[in-house]
Amino acid sequence: MTENNCKPSHEGYCCDGRSEQVPIERKCIGLLISTNREHKCMVENYVEQTGLHRSQHHLLMILSKYANVPSQKEIAERLGISPAAVAVTLKKLEKNGYIERCAAVSDNRYNEIRLSEKGKSVVEYTKNTFYSMDKAVFADFSEDDLRQFSEFMEKIRQNIRNCESAVANMGKDESIAKE
Repeated sequence: MTENNCKPSHEGYCCDGRSEQVPIERKCIGLLISTNREHKCMVENYVEQTGLHRSQHHLLMILSKYANVPSQKEIAERLGISPAAVAVTLKKLEKNGYIERCAAVSDNRYNEIRLSEKGKSVVEYTKNTFYSMDKAVFADFSEDDLRQFSEFMEKIRQNIRNCESAVANMGKDESIAKE
């Protein structure tokens, strides 16, 4: 396993490390970003232990959610990647025994993709591990705390979406001088 590359942030400091009070909104954004980064590192460290590359693990987890696995083209569209990238990842998963391909009953020209027992085992282990991680992350939170936190995060997400719309429309506003 590789060393965790997550570095603690310097809340309350300027970007260059000088001690300077920052607005509470900036501190909150910094905490959101650093918390996201640390969570991502925690998850990536787990995925590394499975022996799968992150993209392989992600695709395996997606495949596990479907009773009828979508086509490679549909998977690519949903993930925003090329069909070729999906094909390469599926080939690696098949080679390592995580998935199986077999001719569709309805059409021999079409291959159905199924999780193998090895793939199902990784998915089940991952779900249990992620559940444990979630519980650990929120260990000292009450149900009310979690509901309130969820509401705050929803408000933040909506505010970000509103900002994106406002920024997109700023360029259309002719009263803004471009230099």
